Amino acid sequence: MSIRRAQPWDLEAMARIAVRAYGPLPSISFLLHTNKDHAPDFIERFFLRNYQMDLGSTAPTKLFMVLTIDAPVHDTPKQVVGFAVWRLRPDQSPRRHPIEVEVLGSEGSCFDPHRSQLTQLKMAEATSRHINNHMELVELAVDPDHRRRGHASLLCKHRMDIAVEDKVPIGVLATDDGPDLYQSLGFDVKEKFIIADQRPGMEEELEFWAFEWDPAGKEQA
Repeated sequence: MSIRRAQPWDLEAMARIAVRAYGPLPSISFLLHTNKDHAPDFIERFFLRNYQMDLGSTAPTKLFMVLTIDAPVHDTPKQVVGFAVWRLRPDQSPRRHPIEVEVLGSEGSCFDPHRSQLTQLKMAEATSRHINNHMELVELAVDPDHRRRGHASLLCKHRMDIAVEDKVPIGVLATDDGPDLYQSLGFDVKEKFIIADQRPGMEEELEFWAFEWDPAGKEQA
């Protein structure tokens, strides 16, 4: 088992993990709304294109880390079973040469536009209040077939060690089953937020939480 920086050839595996990990979650159901039948194909293409654009950026702000294990077949490449995407502070920008990544063509979104806008606005508010000037954990996913083995914790702790060295706090906005993991790792709950679709006949809410892990605060405790 090892954790390393993602390469272009890892992105399709990451997208497949994303659709398996995120597809059944209430947060994705909330965003898809009436388009749930399109979820698997759309989510995979949506995440793959985003990963391609971010990894191929000439001014990278995100760091992609993958967790690999030995493949079940001998003499085959290690298998990617989980990943984490981090948004770094300006003084932490990943030092690397430009990476050439072929990007999928743009296509229409299956996400409900009203709910997408509500989500973006509320998460921008949460970021402004609690995540600015933090190293942010943007995404964390483990293949469902490889859960309950500590992989998600390892992906978090890998960068938590770096946060201690860099003396920077970590922030994360978590929905669904994320809060239990972050609290077990010592993250503090900063605030709970509610995204509410109040259109007649479409009323539904989605909850998420802002978490912080501050190495300076942990040292003082």
